[in-house]
Amino acid sequence: GFLFFQSLGWATNHGKYLKVPSVTGKKVDAALALLEKEGFDVVITDSLYNDSMPLNTVKKQLPDADATVKVNRTVFLNINPAVLPFVDMPKLEGLSYRFAVDKITKNHLVLGDTTMRADFMKGSVLEQRYNGKKIESGDKIRWGSSVSLVIGAGLQAQRIPVPDLVGM
Repeated sequence: GFLFFQSLGWATNHGKYLKVPSVTGKKVDAALALLEKEGFDVVITDSLYNDSMPLNTVKKQLPDADATVKVNRTVFLNINPAVLPFVDMPKLEGLSYRFAVDKITKNHLVLGDTTMRADFMKGSVLEQRYNGKKIESGDKIRWGSSVSLVIGAGLQAQRIPVPDLVGM
């Protein structure tokens, strides 16, 4: 029993501690290399997209930076993904321009070019376009993609020639 209790300190690295380096905001490859060089095991726990941070960077770490932990401790990293996620294209056709712009923003997309076309639906969205082609609602496109709109300009006042029909 005495030998067991004496070897327990050696087996559990009793009295040996490491300080966790700060890797928040660093690229994932650099963070992994630094933590593994310091002797930590690394587990990536989450990769939900956050548009306020660059892609492929560490958002959060656990244990926190400068924490004192035992040797062979696992550090959990929450990262921003390397590739942007897909979102569903909303249905914008038939909506007013202002409502369509609001819907584009809420769906994490960006308003691209707007063009006007003569149509009786003045101020309404006639077409939604992605990369110059018409896109249907429900199609998958990347987060932050640019969507162009074709807006109805109303009917223009035009002179229509009327033939002289008197006496016919």
